[in-house]
Amino acid sequence: ATWAISFYEKNGYRLVSTGEKNRLLKKYWKISARQIEKSVVLSREI
Repeated sequence: ATWAISFYEKNGYRLVSTGEKNRLLKKYWKISARQIEKSVVLSREI
């Protein structure tokens, strides 16, 4: 949902690149290629 992404961006998170998103999802989750395609990953500095 766009509103959720906006909320997290306002609180210091950023969308990661498509390549990084794909790498992270494949490494840490067991989900279908379709779900990877439709997913986003946000991160922030700690």
